[in-house]
Amino acid sequence: MQHHIKHWLAVMVVCGLAAARPASSGQTVYVSLDGGHSAPYASWPSAATNIQDAIGAAFAGDLVLVSNGWYRLTNQVIINKAIVVSSLAGRAQTVLDGDFYEGKPVSNRCVKIQSGGVLDGFTISNGYAYGYMAADKKGGGVYIENGLVRNCDIVRNTANTYGGGVYNLDQLADCLVSGNVTMAAGAGYGGGVAADAGSGISNCVIADNSSTAYGGGLWLNSATALVCAVNGNEAVLAGGGIY
Repeated sequence: MQHHIKHWLAVMVVCGLAAARPASSGQTVYVSLDGGHSAPYASWPSAATNIQDAIGAAFAGDLVLVSNGWYRLTNQVIINKAIVVSSLAGRAQTVLDGDFYEGKPVSNRCVKIQSGGVLDGFTISNGYAYGYMAADKKGGGVYIENGLVRNCDIVRNTANTYGGGVYNLDQLADCLVSGNVTMAAGAGYGGGVAADAGSGISNCVIADNSSTAYGGGLWLNSATALVCAVNGNEAVLAGGGIY
C-alpha cells in the first residue's frame, strides 16, 4: 500500500511540473483556421483557430506561429507576454482584418503590443480606434505600448486622434505603412504613424497616409525615425510628410 501511495505522489508531481512548464521553455504554439482547437495547441492538427487563445496558452519565450489565412477579428489581439507572434509564410499570406466598415456599430483596432511582445510578418488592415478613453482613440492598426512590430504591411486603418496606422511607444521596423487616416477634425496626429515618448522607427516606408491636423505620414514627439521613405502623405494643418 505504501509503495502505491509513493508512486501516485510521484505521478502527481510530474504532472504538476508539466502543467506549469518554465517560462523560458521556448516552445511553439500553433494557429490555423483549419485547426482542431485543442489546448495547448502544440501541433498543426490541434492548432488554435484564433490568435488570442494561442497567446493565452503561451509562456514567455514561446513562439505563436500563425498559418496562412484571412483572420477576421471581432476584438483586438492583445500580445501581453514576452512572446513572438509570427506568420508562417509572411505578410502577403497572413492578414489580420479589423473588419471595420462605415456605419459599423462596434469597432476595434487590430493589435495591441505589451510586455515586450513581438509581432512579425502580417498584413494589418481595417482596424479602427475610437472609444471613450484617450488610449482607445490611438493606433487604428497597431498600438505598440511595449514591444516590437516588424515585417508588416499596415494598411487602410483609422484612428480618431493619434496614429491612423500605428501609435508607437517602443519600436517599429521594416514595415510598410500606407493608406491610413486620422479622423478627429483639427486634432489628428500622424495619419500613418504617431511616435511618442522616445520610441523608434527604422527602415519603414510611410506613404499615402492622411491626417486631419499634423503629420500626414509621421508625427514625432521625442521619437526618432531612421532610414525611412516618407512620401505622398497629406495633413490639413501642417507637416504633410513629417511633423
